[in-house]
Amino acid sequence: MLEMVGGSFQPLLGFTLLLLCVKPGLGSSIGEGDAEVGCIGRERQALLKFKQGIVDDFGILSSWGNEEDKTDCCRWEGVQCSNLTGHVVMLDLGAYGYNESRYLRGKISHSLLGLQHLRHLDLSGNNFEGESMPEFIGSFTKMRYLNLSSTHFFGTLPCQLGNLSNLNSLDLSGNSHMSSENLDWLSHLSSLTHLNLNGANLSKVIQWPEAITKLPSLIELHLKSCDLPSLATPSLSLVNSSASLVLLDLSFNQLHTASIYPWLFNFSNSLVHLDLSYNLLRGSLLGAFGNMVSLAYLDLSKNRLGGRIPTHFSGSLVHLELSNNFIRGSIPGTFGNMTSLASLGLSRNRLKGKIPKSLSSSLVYLDLSGNQIQGSIPDTFGNMTSLRTLCLCSNQLEGEIPKSFNNLCKLQTLELCRNNLDGVLAKNLLPCANDTLEILDLSRNRFIGSFPDFIGFSSLTRLELGYNQLNGNLPESIAQLSQLQVLNMPWNSLQGTVSEAHLFNLSKLQHFDLAFNSLLTLNFSSDWVPQFQLTEILLASCKLGPRFPGWLRSQKGVGWLDISGSGISDVIPNWFWNFSSHLYRLNISNNEITGIVPNLSLRFAHFAQMDLSSNRFEGSIPLFLFRAGWLDLSKTCFQGQFLYCVQLVVELWPISTSQITYCQESYPTVGHDGKE
Repeated sequence: MLEMVGGSFQPLLGFTLLLLCVKPGLGSSIGEGDAEVGCIGRERQALLKFKQGIVDDFGILSSWGNEEDKTDCCRWEGVQCSNLTGHVVMLDLGAYGYNESRYLRGKISHSLLGLQHLRHLDLSGNNFEGESMPEFIGSFTKMRYLNLSSTHFFGTLPCQLGNLSNLNSLDLSGNSHMSSENLDWLSHLSSLTHLNLNGANLSKVIQWPEAITKLPSLIELHLKSCDLPSLATPSLSLVNSSASLVLLDLSFNQLHTASIYPWLFNFSNSLVHLDLSYNLLRGSLLGAFGNMVSLAYLDLSKNRLGGRIPTHFSGSLVHLELSNNFIRGSIPGTFGNMTSLASLGLSRNRLKGKIPKSLSSSLVYLDLSGNQIQGSIPDTFGNMTSLRTLCLCSNQLEGEIPKSFNNLCKLQTLELCRNNLDGVLAKNLLPCANDTLEILDLSRNRFIGSFPDFIGFSSLTRLELGYNQLNGNLPESIAQLSQLQVLNMPWNSLQGTVSEAHLFNLSKLQHFDLAFNSLLTLNFSSDWVPQFQLTEILLASCKLGPRFPGWLRSQKGVGWLDISGSGISDVIPNWFWNFSSHLYRLNISNNEITGIVPNLSLRFAHFAQMDLSSNRFEGSIPLFLFRAGWLDLSKTCFQGQFLYCVQLVVELWPISTSQITYCQESYPTVGHDGKE
């Protein structure tokens, strides 16, 4: 006896555990009794013929063979037999049971028809690209479990699958090149409890709810990314069918009308998990969702829903996601009565008013970002001691960070950016979360005071304090943040010197932004080789000069470099043009950089943006510069045989020569291909 949970068989008896759940390293003979019956010869031959059509690059089927020590097919990899009869009852060669890089490919042979006692077939994750899903699979009338997900089949879903009347679980997901114009064949699968067609093209299946309605035992239904059409008329209610559906995933489709709601509400007493995200649903949120008494998971995000948030939802709701809609009004205080609610997402809507003082103390995840919420952050947030993620960015919040945040000992993400928050940041900010905090974003507010002390924040990966009014020195203790990947603190009033000691232990650092802290000096030795490899370096207006920063030479994958206005009055080194081959944005303007810009083929990333203005280069203007997507050479003198003081070159590719002017000698005409 089996119970289906989460798309897989869950055993109710220890015997069943061996038969249908466990995937041992080698096949085995299983069943009732102690006597062991060996492999049946004709079934062994059927498996060997199947192997002949398979390309086994990774030796997955190396235990299959005719040799003396390999004659018992019940001991082969992925094969299981019945102890009573010796018949093969399971063939489990799903690639997901192996290392991700191991899979079979080739063609599925008709020889498998010799396994007429097969109950469990799993070929998921293998590569049968270009092949049609075999119609003969519909001949395995004893089959209870069939998983052909992510097998790269092409063509039409075979209606012969409707012959598998004993089937409990069918997973054909991840085959995006397969389609069906109707699902009538499903009506014969009266024992089906789990159905997953994620990714199949069902855009022409107009009355798909009616096909689903004919499955009286269905518990889980996955139709994600199936291009499901919206219904022209309200779908029918259930007829002669038990409303047993527990999980329904219709996300990433084209549903845009409310015609589906009457059908959904037939499952008000059974649905636990409902996902309608990434559709085109319009209109107001229906209060009827609140009548789904068993609902624990509801995701309506990424739609076009408007109206106000209903004041009543199921008391059993654990996860509610309404982000990226057009919902207006205020946040209902009734959320405070939902004692089971752990995750609440209301971001990117049109919510106004204040944050209710009483939100559920059971919340683990709360995202209110991207609205028009005003007022202060309630001090009662300190009662949410289970909170791990709090996102309040891009609102109109004012006041200080509540001192009660010191109670949030499990906090992993705190994002308060783009508000009007102010006050002095405590030196020991969020001390209780120093072991758990991974992301802290307080950027674009009005915080003042010196840089907080982050000693002991061993898990911090992202620290963003930019666009505030912080002053004082950057403490060397920041080097203790060994997991840090993002360090962004632009547009403050930091001062003093940043040395190698500040960055010594930051081997995982990728994004480094101290731009427009004009009192900050970066003092690194010319031969310093940092432990990190940066992808973004933004140090505009910091004091880097007068020498060109030699440590940049060690950075191999920089995409964005801004060292403008940094007091460099040096010859640009030759290695810089190799360093810059990955750049998509470069700004070295407002320095006194000299030297020759070589006439290179385009080494910058396609459509690179380059600002070389306000420098004093030598030689002629290299033609490859004009192949950039955005170029500024204003107030730059190229001194060679002639003096070129370019007044303005700012234009999207292709550059029009009419946009290029010079104060003295005219430059040769440059075409769109960069040739004279």
